[in-house]
Amino acid sequence: MGRFKDFFFKHLGKSQDAKALYSYLQDNDYNKFDNIRLCDNFDGAEETHPQIATSLLRKKLHILKEFVALGGDYRRDELSFGEIHQQVRRANLQSRLISDPEPTSRPTSDEGLQQLLRRFLIAHSDPYAIISQAHLSKDDSESVRNDSITYYGLASAKFCQVLGQVDPNRVSVVNAHIWPRHAVNDLVLFDLDPSDIHHARNVLRLQKDIERAFDCQELTFIDSGTSPSAMVVKLLSSSASSSKITGTNLSLGDIDGRPLILPDGQQPFRRLIAHHCVVAYRRARAKGWVQEEDLSRAEIQASELMSHSLDEEGQTRLKLLWKTQ
Repeated sequence: MGRFKDFFFKHLGKSQDAKALYSYLQDNDYNKFDNIRLCDNFDGAEETHPQIATSLLRKKLHILKEFVALGGDYRRDELSFGEIHQQVRRANLQSRLISDPEPTSRPTSDEGLQQLLRRFLIAHSDPYAIISQAHLSKDDSESVRNDSITYYGLASAKFCQVLGQVDPNRVSVVNAHIWPRHAVNDLVLFDLDPSDIHHARNVLRLQKDIERAFDCQELTFIDSGTSPSAMVVKLLSSSASSSKITGTNLSLGDIDGRPLILPDGQQPFRRLIAHHCVVAYRRARAKGWVQEEDLSRAEIQASELMSHSLDEEGQTRLKLLWKTQ
């Protein structure tokens, strides 16, 4: 138990939340690594022990568990949490790559991993291309909706992050997933976990026609040019400009340049916004909606957005992904 306690507090810190989480594990006899499966399921615990719902602590605990499950030696005191996280991330990425239906052998070197990654990315680079109308707004679950409203500080369930407060009787506002749900397992490419698919940072609250245009890559969000944290709508499809936004007097063309509303300043996953921006611009370039210089500018802006949340290895991986478009 001593080793577990030392390892736990070294990497999760000694905040009150961390101590509460450790006490919760102890109270349930989860005090060593071979039975720490409790961290896979916190259902109901948020109500009785709100401290353990701290998302950062839960995520870090998952990473430590994965490290040990992968055969990592938790007795090596010299390992930092960053080094542990990198080992787990690379192992998860490799696992995702070799689980692809294409038959391949396990890579034995960094070069082999890069070759496998390139083949994988060619097949998985644009998850939006296969979203059907049936997938749009399929899951407007109450928990996802409430988490997003709370995270962004929205006034109500009828607040669209482009239009603002809307008429509740005329306008439908839905959960718009930035990264599509059908590609949940590919989140590892962005140093995210499959469990992040319904995270508030992967969800925007948008009017349903705006969500459809986003999923169909007719519009995206770009850097406003005025602030590193401000983004605006960019309409890419000229043919969609006159499309009406149901329940309003506006068309999609009318919202071009409007800001993405973030009342509390909380950001979505900018790495996912950046990726959507690049693939949407590349599709727009192929269709003749934008010029080559517009695409180049979008990639530069996306790279800047990405730099806020990914390390060098992750940024290189995404740039390789963009080259497969």
